[in-house]
Formats: sequence, C-alpha cells, structure tokens
Amino acid sequence: MLFMRRFVVYFLSSVLFVSLLAIAITTALNLDFHSPDKVETWLSQSGVYTHVVPYAIQQSQKNTTDQANTDSLVSLGDAQVQHAVQAAFSPQDIQKAVNTFLNANYAWLEGKTATPQFSIDLSENKAAMAANLAQYSKSRAAHLPSCTPAQLLELENTSQTYNILNATCIPSGVTPATAAQVVQTDALTTQSFLPNTSLTPTNIGQQNLIRAGATSQAPQTPYYASLSFLPIVYIWATRLPWILGGLSVACAIGILMLAGTRRQGLRRITYIAATTGAIILVLSFVSTTILARSAVVHAVAHSDFGLLQQSILNVIHTALVSLAHTELWFGAAYLALSTGIIVVLLLMRGRQQHKPSSRLTSAENVTPQAYGTSVSDATTRRELVTQNNNVSDQDKRPPKPPTLIQL
Repeated sequence: MLFMRRFVVYFLSSVLFVSLLAIAITTALNLDFHSPDKVETWLSQSGVYTHVVPYAIQQSQKNTTDQANTDSLVSLGDAQVQHAVQAAFSPQDIQKAVNTFLNANYAWLEGKTATPQFSIDLSENKAAMAANLAQYSKSRAAHLPSCTPAQLLELENTSQTYNILNATCIPSGVTPATAAQVVQTDALTTQSFLPNTSLTPTNIGQQNLIRAGATSQAPQTPYYASLSFLPIVYIWATRLPWILGGLSVACAIGILMLAGTRRQGLRRITYIAATTGAIILVLSFVSTTILARSAVVHAVAHSDFGLLQQSILNVIHTALVSLAHTELWFGAAYLALSTGIIVVLLLMRGRQQHKPSSRLTSAENVTPQAYGTSVSDATTRRELVTQNNNVSDQDKRPPKPPTLIQL
C-alpha cells in the first residue's frame, strides 16, 4: 500500500511538471495567434507588402520565360512596365487584401462561418496598370520617328504584332492614341500577370500564372477543403490552457492528500514549480537565439521566396521574440509561486518550534502511531512511561522522618 501511494505521488508529480510546462507554451501560442491582429502587425512591420509586387513580377517573368510566351505586347522585363505595375498595386492595397484574407480565415477557424468567406477584387488595380501603360505608350509614340520604307517592309514581313513599347519607329497611319489604346487593351487581357483579378476561397489556391491563351485549368480542391481539420484543432488549442490548468490543480491536490504529510506535499510542489520555472526561463532565451538562427538557416537553404525571403524571416523572428516574452512571464510566475510556498513553509516551521510541547503524563497517550512502531514496542514504551510517572510521583512526596535507633 505504501509503495502504491509513492508511485501515485511520483506519477502525479510528473504530470504536474508536464502540465505546467505545457500551460506556458500553449498560453503563449494562444496570446499571439488567437486573433489576426498580431499577425497583421507583424506582417506590416516586416516590410513584406513592399516586396509582394516585385516578387510577383519576378515570378511572372520566370513563368513567361519557361513557357516561351511571346503573344502579349506587355513584357514584364521592361523597366517602365514594372514601374506601371508597382504604381497600380500599392503596398496599402496589398495589405488590405491580406487583412481581408486573414480575417475571413480566422472567422472560419473560430467556427463563425462554414467556409472562408471573402472576395478580393483587383480589377481596378489592373485597370490602373493598363492606364499607366497606355500613358507611357502614348508619350513614347509621340517621340518616335516615322518609319522608313525599309522599316515598313520589315514590319510587313514579320509575323509579330507591332508593339509600340519596343518599336524604333511609328508607321504612317498609326497615331500615339491608337498605339496607346492597343497597349491598354492588351494589358487588360494579358495572362502573363494576374490573369484572375477576383480572388475567392475557391480559386486562391490554384495556379494564377498560366500560359497566355490558356482557356482552362485542371480543377483543384480548394485549400479549406484539404485543411478541413484545422477549425477543430484551433478550437481545442484555445481550450487547452484551461484544460491543463484544471489538470495541474487536480495533480497538486492529489500530491497534498497522498504525501506523507502536508509539509512534504508542499515541498514537492515547490520543487516542481521551481524546476519548471527555471526550464522555461532557459527556453525563453534559447528560442530567441538558437531557434531563430536555425529558422534563418533553414529558410535560406530550402525556400524559394526570393524578394520576400527577408520579410518572412523578420516575421518568424518577431513571432519567436513575442513567444519568448510570454514564456518569460510564466517562468517568473512559477518561481514566484515556489518562493511563496517556501515562505509559508518557513512560517509554519517557526510556529511549530515556538509551540509548547505536551508531556505524556499517562500511559494511554502512548500509541503505536505516535512512535511509528509496532504494538509490542508501543506496549514496552507505555510501561516505561508508567514507571517513570510512578517514580516522579514518589519524588513529589515529603520525606519520612528519620527512624531513631535504640541502643
């Protein structure tokens, strides 16, 4: 029976240690990721929105080169075209679209909607891009010389469409206005950059950079259908700190009840809380150094984010620092709790030392539980106490007068 009690106490101590450690980690994760507000702040501070459009242009150029797309008049390799695109898609517009995406997905994770509900319309931005290109084309055409007969003959023999953006002359009959209109129409219908201007949950996970002239794509499963388990995981993750807190309280009560004495139970709980607090403090410092460095190395070695890479690393570093700060508070709280219990134990010990000890004056007060011995040993001690009491009573009697010796 004693072995079983000790085993249960050790088991509860282990569960209490793991629970206290898990409470700090899960609470830190919940405080940082329970709403999109912090994530939006991290993204804004990382500078990622200023690199989204250049990264998209870079990927579009790569896609166009890989598929040998020469049908579009708009070439993203032209510096003026890139400038027109970046002017149309401002970092503020990209941030607004990302925030809409995050808010809709958090509502889905929290169970407020059955599926993510959002629609990001970028048609106005693409129209602004086309207008910027038309303005640039009109200005360029106005400064081009008229084509010579040899140049006109070369244009007639080529199969390519006349492109004012890279032409060296302007044919007769082509005005700057008509040339600009052709470029604007081509920019609105081009598939080389942002072929789909309306982003919804059903198409945002599909390939957006497709070959020009493609009319269809293979159907793909929406991302929320492939990740349908996430809302359940998210809900239970938000409840986990409370569950672990209740488990920790139950384990602490069990240790106090099953320990040899209440003082021993408090000492065990103090040791567990102090150990957990020290480990968490170490983890809070390690996560901002070793983990951050390993994340940087892994991202640099295995990612293909290009211009977005540094911004993503900034977000990871900021998240790790925020988690470490929350864990630091938990480590300090556990150490403060263990210190408080130690103070209570010292006060209890001081009171016991100043309390007058009761002297056994009767044999009935001697029990086996008092000495932690067997019944035979307790009986022997009871007899000794009885004899001592008798001797002490005889010592208290007045001495007998001396007996006269008759001679």
